[in-house]
Amino acid sequence: MDVLDDSLMATQRYRDGLLQMVDQNDRKHEDAHKRIREDLRELIAQHENLLAASQQLRDRTISNENRIGELGKTMESLANRPVDITKLRLTPALAATIIIAFLGLAGTFWGSTYGLRSDVRDSNTKMDAMRDAMKADRELQALQSSAQGKAIDDMKRRQELFQYEFQSFKEQMMNGRRK
Repeated sequence: MDVLDDSLMATQRYRDGLLQMVDQNDRKHEDAHKRIREDLRELIAQHENLLAASQQLRDRTISNENRIGELGKTMESLANRPVDITKLRLTPALAATIIIAFLGLAGTFWGSTYGLRSDVRDSNTKMDAMRDAMKADRELQALQSSAQGKAIDDMKRRQELFQYEFQSFKEQMMNGRRK
């Protein structure tokens, strides 16, 4: 009987182990189902929030389209209406702004051309000075050349005079010795 008792006990233990496993699996499945239900509720809440946000965006888009249409019609009516300059009113601040802008532009143009004029004047002055210096240099060279020419002519005359005097001295000496 011991063998039979051992066999019964093993069977009992096997059954108990199986029941325990079934209970554990059942608890796991119930926990998983509970988590899935919670996740599903969160997804449904997020979906409802997204639907509400998309509805608000749709309403805003429709509102903006209506405004754009109204603005377009207003712009067309303004473009089609002729401008009456006599009804134009300048506030003192606007008039001052226009005058200041004009003076600023005029000052900019004047300033940019002033520097250009100054540079051109400097260049012209330098060119005139160089022209005058070159002219004075040419005149000086001409004077030096004519002075050298005169000096050479004077030297030639002196040499000729010296030759005549030498010739006449030579002749006197020759005539004096002959006598």
